[in-house]
Amino acid sequence: MEETEHIRDAIRIIWGKRKTILQWTALVFICSALLSLLLKNYYQATTTFYPASLDLSKPDQLFGHSTHEMDFYGSSQDLDRLLTICHSNEIKDQLVRNFNLYQHYDIDSTGALAHHKIRKKLDKLMTIIKTKYDAIDLSIEDKDKILAASMANAARNYVNAASSQLITTRLMDVVRTYQSSIDDKQRRIDLLDDSLMHIRIKYPIYNIDAQTESMISIATNVSNDLSGEQARYEALKKSGAPRDTLMYLSARIKGLESQLKSINSGESFNLTNFNEGVSKVSSIEQAIERLQSQINEDRIRHQQTVTTIESGALSLITVNQAEVPIYKSRPMRSILVLATTFLSFVSLCLYYLLKKPGV
Repeated sequence: MEETEHIRDAIRIIWGKRKTILQWTALVFICSALLSLLLKNYYQATTTFYPASLDLSKPDQLFGHSTHEMDFYGSSQDLDRLLTICHSNEIKDQLVRNFNLYQHYDIDSTGALAHHKIRKKLDKLMTIIKTKYDAIDLSIEDKDKILAASMANAARNYVNAASSQLITTRLMDVVRTYQSSIDDKQRRIDLLDDSLMHIRIKYPIYNIDAQTESMISIATNVSNDLSGEQARYEALKKSGAPRDTLMYLSARIKGLESQLKSINSGESFNLTNFNEGVSKVSSIEQAIERLQSQINEDRIRHQQTVTTIESGALSLITVNQAEVPIYKSRPMRSILVLATTFLSFVSLCLYYLLKKPGV
C-alpha cells in the first residue's frame, strides 16, 4: 500500500507540472532538431577483399616444381598479416601524403603534434574489420563522398603494395642466395680447371673414352702382330727357310717388341702413365660436370625467382571496390533528436519529483 501511495504521489506531481514539462520538452525538441541540421553529413565507402595465398608468389608453385596443389585464397595467417598491415601507420601516412589530408582536415602540418593529430583523425574515420566470411572490410568516412571512395580504394592498394613488398623482399633474399651459390660454384670450377690443366701437363689425357679406346686398340694390334710374327718365325725356322727371310722376321719382331714396350712404359706417354692419370682426370672432370649441372639448376631457379618478382603477384583478391556512397552514414538526426527529447523529458520529470515542495 505504501509503494502504491508513492507512485500515486509521483504521478500527481508530474501531472501537476505537465504543461511546464511538455513546454520545455517541446522547446528541447525544436532546438535539437535545428542544431542537428548544422551537423555535417559523413559518407562511408567500403571495399572488401580476401588475402591471396603465398603460393601465388612461390616459384616452385608457379613453375610446376611442387607436388602440392596451389591455393589461391590465403590462410588465417595471411589474413592476420593483411590486418596488421591495414592497421599500420604506414598506410595512414600514405593517405595523408597522397590526399593532402592536413589541408582537408584543417590541421596545421607545422605543429608539434600535427603527425599525432592527423593519425588520430584517420583512426576515427577508418574502420577495418574481419567479416564472418574471413574477408576484410576497409571503410573510410568523409564529408566528401567521392573522396571517401577514392581513399578507401587507395588504402586497399597501399595494403596490397606493402604486403607485396614484404614478399618481394623475401624473394630478393632468395635471388641473392642463388646468385651467391652460383658464384661460389663457379669459383670452385675455376680452381678445378686449373688443377686439371696442371694434371694434363703431367698426364696428357684430354678425352678419356677416345684415348682409352685408342690405346687399347693399338696395344692389342701390336701384341697380336708380335705373336703372329713370332709364330711365323718359329715355323719358318723349323722348315729351313732362307736366312734373309728369317733375318727380316727377326728384325720385324724386335721392332714390334720395341713398339709394345714403348706403349707400356714409354717416356712421353704410355699405358702405365695413362692408367695412373686417368682416375685423377676422371675425378676432376666428374666434379666439374656435377658443379656445372648444379649451376645450371641454380640459374634456372634464379631466373624463375626473378620472373616471379617481376610478375608482381597480388597479395589480396578484391571482392568489392569502394563505390561512391549514396546515403550518409552519420549523423542519424532523427535518433539524436528523439534521444535528446526523451532525456530532457525524463530529466524534467526527475527534477520535479526531487524538488522540495514550495521551492
